[in-house]
Amino acid sequence: MSTPEENARRRGWPPGVRPVTLESFDLLGVDKDNRLYWDGKPVEVRRRFDLTFWQKLGAVIIVIGALGATVGLDAGFDLSCKLRWWSCSLRAEGEVPEISPQSTPPATSPQSTPQKLLPGTKFQQQ
Repeated sequence: MSTPEENARRRGWPPGVRPVTLESFDLLGVDKDNRLYWDGKPVEVRRRFDLTFWQKLGAVIIVIGALGATVGLDAGFDLSCKLRWWSCSLRAEGEVPEISPQSTPPATSPQSTPQKLLPGTKFQQQ
């Protein structure tokens, strides 16, 4: 009959590591903050998050590409608004004057004012 240590080695465990038996469960403990202890010593699990050189380089390239795409999209949107490829908010560009609440538009008929057609706007029939 083999010992638990021999069975553990057969499973590929490193030397000196043995399985937990029912008799050794009295070495396991928990404090009031639910921290785990083994034989009176705290159990700590640490894993470092470490990247290789190539992983770090790839991450830097991706971040630079994402920033470049964001700046490029913003510049492209701004340019297409200025070229009037689609309608954009004119108030953001400062081309529409503020209308005070006291002033009222002149009373004119809908036919006397021609509609201004811009790319991206829908034609409204009256």
